[in-house]
Amino acid sequence: MRIPPPTDWHEFEEIALSALKIKWGSANLTRNGRPGQKQQGVDIYGEDDLGRFVGVQGKLTFARIDMGTVRNEARLAKSFRPNIEALYIVTTLDSDAKLQREIRLFSESRIKRELFPIGVFFWTDLIQELVKNHAEFAKHYPEISVANLVSRPSGARLLSLIDISFYDLNLMNYMGLLFGEMGQMSGEDPHEFLFATSIVESCALVLYEAKAGDALASMTHELGEYCVAYAQGEEKPEGWRPANRLAKLIIQRIVNLEHSLVGKELAVFTLGRALGTWAFDTVNDEPLSPGLERQILHSIRLISPTRNVPRTILRKIQEFKSNSESAYSVGIPDAVYSLSKNLLREREMLSG
Repeated sequence: MRIPPPTDWHEFEEIALSALKIKWGSANLTRNGRPGQKQQGVDIYGEDDLGRFVGVQGKLTFARIDMGTVRNEARLAKSFRPNIEALYIVTTLDSDAKLQREIRLFSESRIKRELFPIGVFFWTDLIQELVKNHAEFAKHYPEISVANLVSRPSGARLLSLIDISFYDLNLMNYMGLLFGEMGQMSGEDPHEFLFATSIVESCALVLYEAKAGDALASMTHELGEYCVAYAQGEEKPEGWRPANRLAKLIIQRIVNLEHSLVGKELAVFTLGRALGTWAFDTVNDEPLSPGLERQILHSIRLISPTRNVPRTILRKIQEFKSNSESAYSVGIPDAVYSLSKNLLREREMLSG
């Protein structure tokens, strides 16, 4: 069921405010000023989940937002006081991959010039956050029952979501680790990559409708077989390029899955992605950043039957931070991933 966006800008800002408070766990977000006052490109301001002082600009529109508008909002927000550390644009538009890419590139160019970054949240992003809090949702849509929107996710789906986001969103990283630059063998066992693609195949059949699931599983199987054969010396006229193209297509389909998730399913998917990122950062000798740690702990609380992070996981994270330069630390993200899956199994047993 699709929730229709409002036609009144005041109502839209209130919905955006509620959704972002939920998303960031930030109670100090507030609307800026009142009708008729100059707002310097900021409708909502406060702290995001990284503790930054940010501004939010609402765009209630049913026509595409162009980059001229985005640049103008960035220019206006520059004069907001106190200075913001990031600007987010929230809109009633459906997700737009082209606009996301344009804003991402624009934001990266601003960061290089030491200017605040810019992000965007679409209508589906706001609703996905809003349905996590039934009371907040009811404030804006009292006539709609959240129970009719969010069905209880099955254990198989939750386990598949954490697996597919842990493995599949990092397929390119796996390819780089196992096969090195341009597909040259790096000394690792290529069948480890085949193990990862086989997990993704199984998850695709659980998470997608029949045809879409079969198609994704088939593509992933093809990728695994191609990579292993190529790495073992089988002649491939087009070299490594077909594998790169196929991996990018698979990853994009998994990324798109996020837009259809809400509640526990979205939390599990987000956790898998965060743990996968941590695992590969660790292989590259990078520390666990405070932002990624907060995201992991927040997601674990959302899926935990007790709403607390188990001590076993907290100990593992502390262990990693104390020994991040040792060879032992490489396996800690995977251990937290396994413990998180146990949490999901425990949740299913308690609720079923």
